[in-house]
Formats: sequence, C-alpha cells, structure tokens
Amino acid sequence: NQFARTLGGTVGVGVCGSLMAARLSGLGAAMRAAGVLDHLPGKLAVAQMDQIEGILQPEIQALMPPALRHILQETVLRGSHEVFWAVVFAALLCLLACLLTPRQSA
Repeated sequence: NQFARTLGGTVGVGVCGSLMAARLSGLGAAMRAAGVLDHLPGKLAVAQMDQIEGILQPEIQALMPPALRHILQETVLRGSHEVFWAVVFAALLCLLACLLTPRQSA
C-alpha cells in the first residue's frame, strides 16, 4: 500500500510539474512577442530570463516593468489552473475506479 502511494505521488508530481513546465516554456516567447524584453534594466539580462528560478524571485520581480510582471503572473495563473484541473480529473478517475471495484462477499 505504501509503495503504491509513493509511486502515485511520484507520478502525480511528475505529471503536474510537466504541465506547469509546458506553460512556463512559452513565457520567453510571450515576453519577446510583447516587446517587454527590449527595455529591461541591466540586472535583468535575457540569459537570466530563461531560468524560471530567477524570474520568480521577489527582488527580480520588483525590477520588472508592469507589463512583464503581468505576463509572468498570467502564465503562472494559467499553469496553476491546468494543474488543479488535472488533479481534479485524476481524483475523479480514482473515485470511479473505487466505485467500480467489486465488493468482497462474506
């Protein structure tokens, strides 16, 4: 039982992480298309914008123009929604599997 729970958690984190990563992978392209990368302060180098850990730091976000911060917030929000609905769908599938499992007769 414990092994199945651990395996399920591992797969769940992997799937949800890939959903969020897929959403965030388009962030750089969206920022370039919006033209917000053209006038960034020196501390916000384009090379640093490719690393999500750097972008999500509060001190880096404080340096961002409002348009860039808005794109970042929208991207994280959409990714969070996708992960939430994926988890709801998985929970409903598990509930259905439990309901369809035959009961053991005495």
